[in-house]
Amino acid sequence: QLRNAVRATQRMLADNHIPCNIVREDTLLERLAQYRLVILPEMNALAPETARALAAWMAQGGTVLCVATVLHEQCRDWLAILTGDSPGDDVLREPCEAGNRTVGGVEPEKFPVFLGRRIFPLAGKWGNVISYDADNSPWLGERMRGRGRILVITSEICSDFHDLRYPPLRRLFGQAVRHGLQGDLQ
Repeated sequence: QLRNAVRATQRMLADNHIPCNIVREDTLLERLAQYRLVILPEMNALAPETARALAAWMAQGGTVLCVATVLHEQCRDWLAILTGDSPGDDVLREPCEAGNRTVGGVEPEKFPVFLGRRIFPLAGKWGNVISYDADNSPWLGERMRGRGRILVITSEICSDFHDLRYPPLRRLFGQAVRHGLQGDLQ
């Protein structure tokens, strides 16, 4: 599953003429100063020391694009470190159906990030960068972190592109990456 997400991410980047390196966490930490954008495709686990290094790097102006997936309960702390929330905060909750608008009977705190009918409710101060449809439902969320930022888009973009090669998904991902690199949508 993760291998398919990495392949789909690499393919979407190549199709958008955006060069990339695929690296392991240890190599990422060694090379972090060389990058302006780090993409975490369908990540559900990240070492706390890597999350702390990425948070410090974002504070200096770097951007992290997380392709959100359902997090295992024991792996939620790395996302809180990355976003600057308290480790016990539920930064990314379980997905639910878009028509339902609740997660476990509780309203999402701020807003959900959508893709199709699934939503990923985010806690904290997130902004909407790219809308999903005419009702302005967010597809790409953004949150500032020092001089940098963290972007979140849902994992279906990778799995759907891997299965379907749907051109609008490729263009959407390219927009998200260009926004992360330049700070504006093209």
